[in-house]
Amino acid sequence: MNSDILMKNLIFLRKLNNYTQKDLADELNYSDKVISKWERGESVPDLDALINIASFYNLTIDKLVTIDLSNEEKTETLSNRIDYKILKGPSNLLKSSIWLALFIYVILMYFEFSNGGFLFLLLANIGFLIYFIIYSWLLQKVIFIAHYKGHEIKVLTNIWKVEMHIDKIIVDEVYNAFKPNVRLTGRVEDQKIKANISIFLNVKLSLFFE
Repeated sequence: MNSDILMKNLIFLRKLNNYTQKDLADELNYSDKVISKWERGESVPDLDALINIASFYNLTIDKLVTIDLSNEEKTETLSNRIDYKILKGPSNLLKSSIWLALFIYVILMYFEFSNGGFLFLLLANIGFLIYFIIYSWLLQKVIFIAHYKGHEIKVLTNIWKVEMHIDKIIVDEVYNAFKPNVRLTGRVEDQKIKANISIFLNVKLSLFFE
């Protein structure tokens, strides 16, 4: 066993699937302190733990401990990922508008602090808060679409809820309420479909089958 490769793979796979150490600990029934020690190389998972980890990521133990999985060109480990497209999402103009809003906000703050005013300071803070709420709401309205074995898979996100649709039927949903990571599960024929969604303003999706 190459402990350095194992350590790198544990970190890579966890981040690839948008898990925190706590998330992964809950999934594998270990403490997050144990996960942290594995990733820092302070301890090595025993055989039972390696079996659980490999099974969780749909890998063989051999690949987990001997192949650098971060190099996708040298391994087919990630072949269970499902390609998707963004059917609907925020425009680049909307994404970049935050910089203009911040610029205006800083100018107003400077002006008000220089002149000792209060009213415009209050209005600027309220205005920026309203803008940021609307900005976050629009930025998180995304529709992802994928096709697998002739079935249509859609993942819809907004500021309140995340849904997975398979063939236009809702198969799982989570009221995210600003959760940074959301996981959904569905099924296509005899295979489980998993969607890991990372939400922090921008929405990122990892879609794969087991």
